Amino acid sequence: MKKIKRYINDEQNVEFLCKLATKICDLPDDILQKKADELTKSKAEKYSMPRAAVAVIARKSLDIHYTVIADILNKDRTSIYHYENKHDNDYMYYPKYKNIFDKIHKTFLDIQSNKKEFDSPRHLRETLKNLGISNDSNGNAKINVITDDYTVTIKSSFKDFSSNYDLCNNVLSNYKCKIQIET
Repeated sequence: MKKIKRYINDEQNVEFLCKLATKICDLPDDILQKKADELTKSKAEKYSMPRAAVAVIARKSLDIHYTVIADILNKDRTSIYHYENKHDNDYMYYPKYKNIFDKIHKTFLDIQSNKKEFDSPRHLRETLKNLGISNDSNGNAKINVITDDYTVTIKSSFKDFSSNYDLCNNVLSNYKCKIQIET
């Protein structure tokens, strides 16, 4: 069985998109996420269109795996395939969907464009070191911070891994990068 490519911040990004969509579409908090009640599975247009937009943006803009998106949206993987496959047609012929998708996507892109970028691998390493995350050459676990141009790998002991993980996840959310772990 093929292993799913999953990054630490994938769930965080889908949850952020859900919050953004609920705010833009004036829906109750967390209504698109698995934490909510049975309305998360509602096929009502006011829920299904923002849900489809979130799924498509997560796939096309962030390359997040279907299963990760499905888990957060409380749907099955095939629903995410369906949203992605019907997007072009809905976008072209369904003005209400197009409007919702455009609002969510534009706001998301505006927020993404304001995220910080690291100048170099050295800058990234220095930032991590200033947070208290240093490379443990004897560490068995790895935290890979992936930018568009390079990857920086930090080795961590299992003892320090949990705190390093939390620090990376929280602080690097303001940066354009993905975080992957290897144990």
